[in-house]
Amino acid sequence: MGSGLAPDGVAQWLVSWKDGCSIVGRRNFRSAALELAAFFAEESVANPRRRIHLKTRQSTTIAATHRQMMYLMITKTLLYRCVLVLFAVATSAWDTENHAIAQTTPQVSGTNKPKDGPSISWVNPPTEKHLPLTPGATHNTFSSRLADQKIGYVIYLPPQYESHPTMRFPVIYNLHGNGGNELTSLNVIELVNEQITSGQIPPLIMVLANGGHSTFYKDSYDGNFPIESIVITELIPHIDATYRTIQSGDARCIEGFSMGGRGATRLAVKYPEMFCSLFCQAGNVPRLLDLFDQLTDQEREKHLLGPNRDKWEKDDVYAVTESNRSRIKKHLRIQIACGTKDGGHLPTVRDWHNHLVDQGIDHTYIELQGLAHRRTEMIEQLKPIWFDSHVTALRSSGAFDQPNAKP
Repeated sequence: MGSGLAPDGVAQWLVSWKDGCSIVGRRNFRSAALELAAFFAEESVANPRRRIHLKTRQSTTIAATHRQMMYLMITKTLLYRCVLVLFAVATSAWDTENHAIAQTTPQVSGTNKPKDGPSISWVNPPTEKHLPLTPGATHNTFSSRLADQKIGYVIYLPPQYESHPTMRFPVIYNLHGNGGNELTSLNVIELVNEQITSGQIPPLIMVLANGGHSTFYKDSYDGNFPIESIVITELIPHIDATYRTIQSGDARCIEGFSMGGRGATRLAVKYPEMFCSLFCQAGNVPRLLDLFDQLTDQEREKHLLGPNRDKWEKDDVYAVTESNRSRIKKHLRIQIACGTKDGGHLPTVRDWHNHLVDQGIDHTYIELQGLAHRRTEMIEQLKPIWFDSHVTALRSSGAFDQPNAKP
């Protein structure tokens, strides 16, 4: 089934499929392909069970270990499509839109996660199990006009923030998954601190936002959960006004896992000038307009997005990507990762990857062999390169070259 192609063969094969996605996010596909082959060939396999699937169109897959290309597998397009359809029908998404088909009555506190509908506990201070926080990380709040109360967030400031008092820094915004809060991704802050202090990546700021349960980082039609507007018009301006950030989309990245990856994806393609990099980590990318057509009038009335098709269209990632295609290509570097055993998310993730290919939008697409919907395991498998796409985007945009961004 597989083919033991040498790196040169892999590079040639990649070049022959130059209508597919750019594996390392470069515009020069041949250069990217050759660099990829060299990258995977340069080191021995650290863990032979970790395979990265880099997909292009026509249902063709390059399967590779973490740092070494292992084999090339080509599947028949018709068989692939049949299996994918059956797979999508047989599985259900953990954070599918249908979880939001419930009255959007505010549920704001408590430790029990509601079964249906959006809810949020606006401020979640660290407890004993979260302490001590990583050096440089603090839990803070900002006053939200839209929520009419304070909202919690966690911010990480690198060691250079204190040692270089005039220096400004890029920012990564991390959006948590369904049912989480601003404390969910503390392990990502631990990793970014580790890689900054070791010199693996340049210093930068990280912010963990609070998106609650089943909000999908959208603005609910009834106004009870204006999470998108809170992030875009309140949280980001607050961070820029309070900390020494580089106040530009060229120095701002966004990422998230599951519901967070879904929200980060929509916000990035909807506001491409506000970000230079997107990392979607197993975030569903459903076709909302298809769902709208499938629902009854009564179901739409109860839905997070309400009964009006216009609002659904403005939040449909596929429609927005087509509308903002040239702006996305100009401003945004995109990376997508999902596990091959993540049945509730992989079908729509693949769908969006193929949509990006069809739109000619450069991106990196990774499938992790045998991985289910497990955030910590995904981080562990991609740990050495977890922030590479963001850092590459920041370097390309010149964020680290600005005079006030240097020590």
